[in-house]
Amino acid sequence: LTDGYEVSIGTNPLNNDSDGDGLLDKEELDIGTNASNNETDGDRLTDFKEIYQWGTDPTNEDTDDDGTNDYDDQDSYAPHVDSVVLVYDSDPDTYDFISKLAQYTNVTTVSPDEFMNNHTLTNKSHIVVVGRPYAGDGTAGNITYTILKESSDILAMMWDSDANRLFTDYGIWNSTQTVVMLSHPYPLDHFKVLSILKSFIKIVHDGAVIVQFQTPRTTFSVEAIKETDSFIRVDMANAVTPTIEMTIYNTTTVPYPLSYGLSADEKVVGKYLEINVSENVQNETSEIIDHAIIVMYYTASDLDRTGDMDANDVGDIDENTLGLIWYNPSVNKWEKLSSDMDWVYETGVQTTDAIIYGTYYEGYVWANVSHLSVYGMSGQEMTQPPEEEDGINVLPMFSAVPQVTFYKIIQLSAGEVQNVSITNIPGIYELSLKYPEMISLMLYLSEIKYLPSDVPEAPGDVYSYFEMLFTKTKTNIKVYPVTQIYFKVPKDFATDKERITLMHYENGWNRVETEVTGEDGESYYYMAEVTSFSIFAITLTTAEPGEASILEEPTISREGTQEPTSEAIPGKPPVRFELIILIFALLIALGFAYYLSTRKRL
Repeated sequence: LTDGYEVSIGTNPLNNDSDGDGLLDKEELDIGTNASNNETDGDRLTDFKEIYQWGTDPTNEDTDDDGTNDYDDQDSYAPHVDSVVLVYDSDPDTYDFISKLAQYTNVTTVSPDEFMNNHTLTNKSHIVVVGRPYAGDGTAGNITYTILKESSDILAMMWDSDANRLFTDYGIWNSTQTVVMLSHPYPLDHFKVLSILKSFIKIVHDGAVIVQFQTPRTTFSVEAIKETDSFIRVDMANAVTPTIEMTIYNTTTVPYPLSYGLSADEKVVGKYLEINVSENVQNETSEIIDHAIIVMYYTASDLDRTGDMDANDVGDIDENTLGLIWYNPSVNKWEKLSSDMDWVYETGVQTTDAIIYGTYYEGYVWANVSHLSVYGMSGQEMTQPPEEEDGINVLPMFSAVPQVTFYKIIQLSAGEVQNVSITNIPGIYELSLKYPEMISLMLYLSEIKYLPSDVPEAPGDVYSYFEMLFTKTKTNIKVYPVTQIYFKVPKDFATDKERITLMHYENGWNRVETEVTGEDGESYYYMAEVTSFSIFAITLTTAEPGEASILEEPTISREGTQEPTSEAIPGKPPVRFELIILIFALLIALGFAYYLSTRKRL
């Protein structure tokens, strides 16, 4: 550094370590720390100790983003993991990231093909995958895409911005595995990855997680929404090294008697959460829990009691009445949690919808307690339907009842076909989507029980109505991918399989060309391709094609405008014929005008 430059940035040109922290001024400028302040991020750990002793980020006071600054966070002082397998796509920034990571742990770098074809590598405990998730087949990014494709909300955020470039998942190829996915490394990302890998061990089983923390602490939290639909935070009186196990059950698997000490109007949801902690946190004779916040998420199907997979009907459980119940071993019964209990501080329900890891949750029930046990949910039946829906469906749908029965975030690569499995919509089992550009889409798909007043019944016998809409992720901008709709119709409805037709409503009911694709013992299977979206009907037509007063489905031009075909409106002359007549009349008029002007000159 030249003396003049040091004067301009405020460092001492007579001292190569202006702040005396053991890092040379030039080194600090390269790293991004303040060469005039030996403690850049204000967390009470010097820059030198953060870089060379603990491997924490000297520019971020909370390296692992857990809400505790690095000085107070015991995870900062945990030893780094012994080794890491790193799968990557070639990039200069990635090479720099690998070099920095290797200063703290043993790094084995492998290509995507080497990794996926070597069981020994995929079975390692700590794996880092570096590559953008839309990179294509045979790339590290595609490994990330494959892992996250069911967690479409996470994948969409990684696609949208490098601010969301890092995500961690567990138990991918074996139950004790931590997999850190990084779409693109930034200069100090190795510190965050190191902190994630050393904080705890998370063991994933079917419907259960075990988290083993590595250092003593007075507070810990476990986010296990993907595995158990739940979250917990525990504050303790003393610092201990805890272990916690969380297991989700249903009415068939719960290992406790289903005997309830609830009021007559309380209905049990049928979802249960068992929480066990190590003996140093809670045992038969003592416990050190000051507060524990327990959160259980619920879906529409959890509350559905009428069999239609939603929670909006009379007889379904009213989410506004939900609360937690617990198994009381002293009386062998389930009881409602209440702040009247000396170990229950507060209870509540949050009914705001959320999409987490690709699952559509209607909300969550929570409690603040000082004792951990086995919990469930109960509530009262709905006596009248809700006046309107709120939450995540902010887009104007077309039907009279704006209810989204199926919602999914979808990533499409340019020109590639992606299949999407569909549930909850009668008859429809799959969509096949294609778009000319790489794009992140939101799909809204709803069953229609009641048509809007201005939409007439579709012609023929109707099997089901539904509506479909696509937008760009996190916007209300509509998009129109080429969409093949795959559906099936029971044979007892499809008395003539050739007359099953998909109809599309847009300025009238339009017939969509529908192809029979197969059959089994119970149903016929069909496919129809569309490029515009609103209300659809699966119908059994009662007239031969051309006899009914309906429109053929219009074609869509490359610019997205509709171009009716010449047969689009029965009884009306084709558009090209009208144009020819107009041109012919114009020529006659011009000729007559020329004749008059010639006579005038004569």
